[in-house]
Amino acid sequence: MSRRRRGLQTVLVALASTTLVPTASAHEGTVHGGTPHLLLLGTLFVGVALLGTVAWLDRTGQRPDPRTSAGLLVAGVSLSALATVGLVEVQVEPLSTTPLPRQFYPVLTVFGGMAIALGSVVAYQLRWGDRHAYPVLGSVLGFWVAYPALLPGDASRHPLGYLLVLAVPALLGYVYWTELRPALARVGTRGRLVGALAAVGFAGFFAFSSGLATFNPDPVPQAGGEPFTVVTTFVSPLVSWPAIEMYRPAVPMFAALSVGTGITLGLLAGLVGINAALGTTVWRTQDAASPDRTAAADGGTVTGVTGALATTGATACCCCGPALYGIASAALGASASPLYWAFTDPESPLATLFLVAAIGLLTASAVTLASTVRATCAR
Repeated sequence: MSRRRRGLQTVLVALASTTLVPTASAHEGTVHGGTPHLLLLGTLFVGVALLGTVAWLDRTGQRPDPRTSAGLLVAGVSLSALATVGLVEVQVEPLSTTPLPRQFYPVLTVFGGMAIALGSVVAYQLRWGDRHAYPVLGSVLGFWVAYPALLPGDASRHPLGYLLVLAVPALLGYVYWTELRPALARVGTRGRLVGALAAVGFAGFFAFSSGLATFNPDPVPQAGGEPFTVVTTFVSPLVSWPAIEMYRPAVPMFAALSVGTGITLGLLAGLVGINAALGTTVWRTQDAASPDRTAAADGGTVTGVTGALATTGATACCCCGPALYGIASAALGASASPLYWAFTDPESPLATLFLVAAIGLLTASAVTLASTVRATCAR
């Protein structure tokens, strides 16, 4: 995997999966619990810098002992997550502006989706050989992007929408069974623990950064200050799904979840966990097989692990439009509003494009790491 391609993965997945949940609330002000936005931005910078340092040391073959590396990774992820959630909780109220006129959105939606579908078929012909599930998965993800424009009007209950959403976990299950399961069977207890913690941590972080849960909710005038739990529907992803909302002003807390968002969140958290488990196994195998880390860095192992860290870390740290806007608004104020609406406007295809990019890239990263695990264990 070239350095340019790894960089592209990081940029794409850093913006991924933005339409899974209702729009996160935005708030006025420049402090969070007495903490200035600039301090939160500084904390985020330190966390990202720690993660970047570990990746750079790994790539150059100078990585410290596993305990120190694990400590740096935990510190980097924790600081980045806490700072990002803090910024999201108090993001500046966006202005009602969009980066592009809405008449361009349907064209971008159709061309973006068809490009993904055709690109997956071309890649299958040129590279993937007999891996028939890959072009099918790519085509389904492409039609997922194009769906709103292909079925104009109210398509929130069309069977095709449900079929597209449910086809993705089915295809990923096939890829897991045929490509990932044999490698995961060779993952030790520590790798499984790391994978489970990564999946749970990602799910929790995503819930707060995307607006599924918040401890700083806007007032709900209709509730009259009283707590409530209601069953409703969310039109995301693609179609209408049963959902539950809970509001507890005494905490204060708001939480929401639908069947569709649960499916998609489960997919992303599962892929993050699988990448973490396989990456941990590859990393430990590399240390055991080659005490000379400089020599080990010359192979593809370090590249694979670093690419997985970049892909998984970018997904975890910037997985939704409100999170990106929360960071940008802390630095730029309400002038960053076009970024917010580019992802949260229901007519914009950008959010769905980066969501399917996240699924595709995390899957590719997991398959690459699984191949490395099988090859290493076969020696």
